[in-house]
Amino acid sequence: MGKIKKAVRRVERSVKRRRENHLIRKEKGRKAEVSIADLLSCNSKNATFRYDIVVRYLAVSEFHKGSDRGFLLYEKMQDRRMGDGFSKGAVKRFKALIRSYDEKGYDRDSYILVDRNLGLIDGSHRMAMALYYGYQNINVLIVDSDHPVEYSIDWFVENGFTTEEIRWIVETGAELLRRVQVPFSCVIWAPAADLADRIVEDLSFFGTVTSVKRYDYAPGEYQSIVRAVYSIDDIEKWKIEKKLSYMKNYKPSLVAVDLTIPDPAYRIKAATGLPLSTVGERIKRAIRSKYKKEIKEYFFDIILHIGDNMYQSEYMRDVFENRIDFPKAVEILNKYTYAFVKTDVPYMPKDFPNRIPVGKDADILCKKEDADALVREMEAFCRQYRNYNVITIPEAAGTRIRMQWGKVLVYQVDISYAVSGLADGFVPDALESRQSKNGYYILDPRFEYILRMQAYQKKKTKQHHKVYLKEHMAEYDAALAGKYISCTPESLLEDGKS
Repeated sequence: MGKIKKAVRRVERSVKRRRENHLIRKEKGRKAEVSIADLLSCNSKNATFRYDIVVRYLAVSEFHKGSDRGFLLYEKMQDRRMGDGFSKGAVKRFKALIRSYDEKGYDRDSYILVDRNLGLIDGSHRMAMALYYGYQNINVLIVDSDHPVEYSIDWFVENGFTTEEIRWIVETGAELLRRVQVPFSCVIWAPAADLADRIVEDLSFFGTVTSVKRYDYAPGEYQSIVRAVYSIDDIEKWKIEKKLSYMKNYKPSLVAVDLTIPDPAYRIKAATGLPLSTVGERIKRAIRSKYKKEIKEYFFDIILHIGDNMYQSEYMRDVFENRIDFPKAVEILNKYTYAFVKTDVPYMPKDFPNRIPVGKDADILCKKEDADALVREMEAFCRQYRNYNVITIPEAAGTRIRMQWGKVLVYQVDISYAVSGLADGFVPDALESRQSKNGYYILDPRFEYILRMQAYQKKKTKQHHKVYLKEHMAEYDAALAGKYISCTPESLLEDGKS
């Protein structure tokens, strides 16, 4: 019986390995974006650091210094691994890749191949390039396999590398880990903001607190921030809205804390297939358990949230710190005849454009003859933020330029030279009477009111347009509106009628 069981297990292992090799060979898996810091951490566990990445990094680094020391080490590694002479072609291909990065940068259509534990299968050259050129995030293709590749320090010792070479590799690997590590982002939500000093002290027991910042918002902007923070997680939308309903009676503020965790102790989260710090899990559990009795009408997770990993943490800092220098975009816009529209919305920061509404968009009207040039300049502005995915989407009468953190929208610039549902002359006429405000241009209130009528007519679920129409009725010019739109505010605001 024992022999039969062993034979069955051998067959099962063989079938499993063939299936995994098929997935790897055909590159069948799930695409995702991860941070370099998280990926390097997942490939440096249990004394099995992927030191081949370090050797490749040294080759790139030394090459740019005009030294061949790094490539000599790389050649030695390749020949030991694949046989004498293999390195000749490998060096040629690697140098071509370096020149490509120097000229064009990181190709976001390229994916590094990793297993279900984010163990590197193929792509160590691109990983090394990302480390050298300072890219925070990289695209991966996750295949359902367990495919460890042996490049621990043991391999280098066994394959005759000198003491000096190994010391150089190990010390550089440790430096790279230190260099790419970023703090975990922790957010103390509004219901616990008054307890922040005590919570921050508790957080310091788990790591090093490097930053504490308090942010105050208007109610609509706070709701937008909460939704944005959770948009990168796998939480259902109804749960986010439930949290917001329990937060609404508190002052709309939060405290953002950066916490450096020496060893995140990652596990792979089943729901996402991405790293989740078990230390972060413990911190949240402990803090919530301690303070939930002090929160009136406590609901789960309205005290503290922590990014699952460094990737989510960097995104959260983008949400809080608003790293896009949008006043520079306004300088570009001011060369053209344009106007921002729909800026009077609940989620708009009071100091726009110094701060922008994360996860939202800037709606801009411009002249038709300026549209192409304006889109090109705004696209170039967006692409300078190289850690965002910038996607340009042509529209019937304009263009949308999306800045995304992976698949999550950070900000969108929506440029239009006509408005569907309004007469053709609306945009030229509206731009003729535009008004200056805080260094940028907006529409005359009469034209803005007409645009809001069209926006609400198009999508009745956007209740903030309905509120605007009611509160700004004095700006309705019936004679002017009649030139561009057939309905009236009264007909729009009647429940159940358009």
